[in-house]
Order: sequence, then structure tokens, then C-alpha cells
Amino acid sequence: MDSIEAARLPPGNDAAAGEPAFPSQSAQAGQTLGLSVILMAATLLAFALGAAIRRHIHAAIYPTAVAAAIAAGCALLLLIAAELRRRRRGRTRLMLGVSAQTWTFAGILLLFLEFYTMTLGGATPFYEPAAQAAAFLHGHSWVDVPGYMEQVGPICNVNLPIARRLPECSFTRYGNHTFLVHPPLAAIVMMPVVALHGGVVDGADRYQPEVCAVLGAIAVALAWRLLVIMGMSASACLWLTAFFGVGTTIWYEATLGSSWDFVLVVSLIPTLLALAELFGKARPWLVAVFAGLAALGRNDLVLAWPAYALLLMVRGRRMRDLFAMLPGFAMAGAVYGIFNYTRYGTFFDQSLWLWYRCCDGGGFRSNPAIPGPFSPHFLPTNLYTVLFLGWGFNATAFPWIRPQGAGQALVLTSPAFILALRPSLKRAAPVLIWLAAILTMGASLTVYASGFVQFGPRYYVQIFPFLLVLVALGVGAGKRVDQLTKILILASMFIVVFGVWQIRTIGFG
Repeated sequence: MDSIEAARLPPGNDAAAGEPAFPSQSAQAGQTLGLSVILMAATLLAFALGAAIRRHIHAAIYPTAVAAAIAAGCALLLLIAAELRRRRRGRTRLMLGVSAQTWTFAGILLLFLEFYTMTLGGATPFYEPAAQAAAFLHGHSWVDVPGYMEQVGPICNVNLPIARRLPECSFTRYGNHTFLVHPPLAAIVMMPVVALHGGVVDGADRYQPEVCAVLGAIAVALAWRLLVIMGMSASACLWLTAFFGVGTTIWYEATLGSSWDFVLVVSLIPTLLALAELFGKARPWLVAVFAGLAALGRNDLVLAWPAYALLLMVRGRRMRDLFAMLPGFAMAGAVYGIFNYTRYGTFFDQSLWLWYRCCDGGGFRSNPAIPGPFSPHFLPTNLYTVLFLGWGFNATAFPWIRPQGAGQALVLTSPAFILALRPSLKRAAPVLIWLAAILTMGASLTVYASGFVQFGPRYYVQIFPFLLVLVALGVGAGKRVDQLTKILILASMFIVVFGVWQIRTIGFG
């Protein structure tokens, strides 16, 4: 569709609540059993190739990869048997009451689950979400983690002498406890996994990346579902899903699984669900629940809430319907506020401010005239990072062009995102999607750090779902992707594969 307005709901029409999860317009996406069979077969091929490569380099094969292959094999046999039975008898019950669209969704999920787990980067020393999850399971919010992790607490006074002279850095008023700086959703997601491991973080450096790969695969499958709900053609769904899962740094983040990467990947899932609800049934209460969860993953996603409300109005919801959003937003605010109160005795988050002033030697100490972590002073550096920062060059060593540790500009990592400029700004929907993306970028554009060591502009991964919607709106519902789109997607996939390969084998340039 050219905009959400193409699927405008009549004001106050509750019949929309009875629409199927995949609207009838998505039938044009050509989601047949044949496509599901191809996806399941591709999953088995990915397992075979990945296992051979990992054995060759003496790397472990993760249990999740084996489970995905087994599930794909069983599904493949079932689908083939179902098709043969249908041809003989005209009908079959071997589909288990599951639609072809849902089988395709499962195929996308298993394929990317296989791909991500086979390309995992290994253990990570940064497992803050698992550590916070263990703390929650033991009934408190403070943690006991190694000093190299991002934390606020007494260790800051040891590592940064200036902290001893700042009143706000006297951590005796926080019970001499240590707290992590990330919002709580990532830890909440990790709680069942940590509980299965005995409620301790021993081994979290190994299993947290695997969980992150699973979440990344779920995000890609949800991107596919979002595109289907938008009424994209089969080819467009395949091309744009491939771009989202391979042609962006989501692949790198999902297969690294460190603290910051995990938090970003977690935040993608509720955002994709919120956008799918906007293009589907457009139930305000459910959009708010998903938007609230996204903000608990990355707190700057709270800035997209006004755009969600306006988008619902574009879909035909009246102002009074938007009051149904309040419980979802209140739920997120209550969870975050209680989490903060257990740490700092206030409902407002103090973590990043305390980290900046008390713990980060490159922050307050280097520029004491700027009292907090957010300031227009940092805007030029962050704009340069996201828009212009190029790749490195080494004239003496192959392959000469290297990814820089400081990152690369968005369009120099995933050039297909430039297609987000295609939708007409004369229509309300693209304008509001851009508003959501820009508002969500606001905090990252004014923060004192541009992302530290990263591939691409890490701090902007949370806006990728909004940009994907804009790219899809530029393609149009039911239309095949044009040659320019294919070229830019293939270029994006090549660049990301090239970058991930270099980082994993050579390192940053």
C-alpha cells in the first residue's frame, strides 16, 4: 500500500478486531506450500554448510542450530506428505490446521535461526542482561559483576578519582550497591533462561549470545509478517526480509550478543509487533502495550509514542479511542519507575547521568562544562557518525578497505535504506513514520558517545523497523521490487557480509 490510509478503518469500527492475523490482501504475497518447502529445505542446507564450516574451523555447533534443523526436517516431510495427499484426495489434514502463511512464517524463522546460530561470534565477556536477570530472580536490582562492565557503584570511585569529590557520586546513599545502566526488558527476557541455569550467571558468556541469535531470528520473521500485513508481493517480502536480516547490522548485533547488542535486538521485537498492529487491526490498546515494551528495551523508544497515536488516527481511530492506549503506557511507566525506585529511591532513571559523571573517564572528566550525558554540543559528532563516517583504508594489507571501530555511516553500511526517501511526504503515513524515526533518534544524536566500538551506527538500530516500513511504502503494495531496489539490497548484503567477515577474521581496521 502507498500509505496506511489505503487501509483506513471506519471511525469506531470494532469489526476490524475480527480480521485475521494475515489480512486477505496478503494472499497476493503468494505464500504457498511451495515457498514453505523451499524455506525448510534452505534451512537444512544452511545447517549442512554451516556445520561443515564450523567443524573446519574447530568451532562449536550450538544446540539451537541442531534444533532448528530437526524442526525444519520434520516440517519439510510433513509439508511434502500434505501436498501429495492433497493431490490424491483433493484435501489433507496433515497441515495440522495451520495456514500456508503461518508455515511460511515458520520457514523464515527457522531459516534465520539456523543462519544466525551458525554465524555466532562465540562467547562474550559482556553479559549484563543475564547478570540483571539473576539479580531479579534473587529478589533485588543490584548486581555483582566484573568491574569492566558498565555499572554505577563504589567501583567508580576507585577507577575515577574525580568521583570522590562529586557529592552525587557518593554511593553510600545507594547502599554501596552496584547497578547496571540498561533498561529492564532485556533482563526480563533472560530470566527464564537464567532460571533454567540455576539462577546464576555462570556460563552466561556462552548462552547469552545464543539467546540473542534466537531473538534476532524472531525479529526477522516478524519483519516478514509486517511486510505481509502491509500487502507486499511475494518477491517484495523476500527481498526486503533478506535485506532486513542480512543487509543490515542486525545480523552482526544478533550474532555478537554482548550487552548493548542484546538490548538493541530485544527492542526490535515489540516495535515490529506495534507496527504490524498499526497496519493490521489497529487496536490502540495493543499498539500501546507493544510500544511500552519497546521503551522498556530501549528507553529512547518512548519518544515514538506520540507518532503511534497519530498513526492510529490516520487509520481512522477517533480521539476517544486513543484513551485505550493509556493502560499500556502506564504499565511500561510503572515497571520502569519501580525498577528505578529499588535502585535510586526515585522513579526517574539516574543510571546514565551517574555513569557519565562518576564512572566514565571519557565523559564528565574530559568536558566538565557539560554536566550531563545529553547536550546539543554532541550533535555534530553524532550526525557525522550516522551520515558521513566512512570506512578505513590500509594500503599495505588485503583487503585494503576495513571497517572502522568507530563505525560507519548508515547508508555506507546499508545503502538500501536510502530508499526510505521514496514515499511521498504529501501523505500522512510516511510523514508520521519519519516522525517516529526522527524522534527516536533524538537521544542518540545528542548523547556524549557515538557508539564506541561498533559496526555501522549501533545506536540507530532501533529505528530500522521504521525505515523498513518506509522502504516498503516506496515499493508499494502488491508490486514487485524494481531493479534499483534489488541492486541496493544486494549491495547492502555484500557490504554487511564483507564487514562481518573482516571483523570476525581480521578485526577492525
